[in-house]
Amino acid sequence: MKTFLIAMTLLYSAYAAVELPPVHHVVPFTSMNIEQVSTFAQGEAPDLAVICEAGTELPIKFLGNFKLFSISWAPNLIIKIEETFYLRCVGKKTYISFDLKEWESASKFLDGKMPFPKVEVDRSGISIETNLIDMPQDLSFDWEDEDSTDY
Repeated sequence: MKTFLIAMTLLYSAYAAVELPPVHHVVPFTSMNIEQVSTFAQGEAPDLAVICEAGTELPIKFLGNFKLFSISWAPNLIIKIEETFYLRCVGKKTYISFDLKEWESASKFLDGKMPFPKVEVDRSGISIETNLIDMPQDLSFDWEDEDSTDY
């Protein structure tokens, strides 16, 4: 649950570089309890930086029921931190730093990117691998295509 809160905070951060108040505390993400994560994610600890260390694996249990089908990662989905970084939540915005000095909006790391899935099917099941790639500048969708058929 705490990983989900941080992930959602990252996704909804505004894109902007700003001066932030100084960091007075650095806490490893893995040592935080759910109440601390909630307070942090709500931006109520602007002088706190959370370190996410490379190599850290965060297990997530994910269950989804979508009427037509359901999803379950068993036993866990694992998020692995590939590069050490620091997180800060100030107000409703989330920031990332690699050195505790320069802070950038977390959304900068997702803007202009789209997931690119690679799907493989074999006897053991379906494997989906997704990497973020730069979104083509000319990517546009014409929802009013004259050849489309209304159903």
